[in-house]
Amino acid sequence: MYYPDGSKYIYSRQSEIDDIINIGWLSHEFAFNKGEVNTDIKNKILEIIYLKKCNVMRGIYKCDFCKSEISVPHHSGKILLGHAEIWIPSISSNLIYASPTLIYHYIDKHHYLPPANYMESLMSFDLNSK
Repeated sequence: MYYPDGSKYIYSRQSEIDDIINIGWLSHEFAFNKGEVNTDIKNKILEIIYLKKCNVMRGIYKCDFCKSEISVPHHSGKILLGHAEIWIPSISSNLIYASPTLIYHYIDKHHYLPPANYMESLMSFDLNSK
């Protein structure tokens, strides 16, 4: 499923939601920013997926690049990606960033570079929040 970074969230909805923004919904058909992301950010994403995933779906979305289901090691065991989302509140606005759990894999294996504000917001996200 592809949505451009910064577009309004609509996945599994009938209409767009103005204050929720898509980040990391990639496809092999569209170019994306590439670069290196530090380990702290990748580890934080995994913890958010483990503790705070939302919009869990029935079924698994495979990586559009690898064409396979993706699971990653975690201290709790393996974490399956591609069946849920993470939502991160922006630290600079009233927006929420919605990302597929596959964002971890896209960063780690396909060198996806999310927008800087997303990464800053992610690192500020309180894992103890409700």
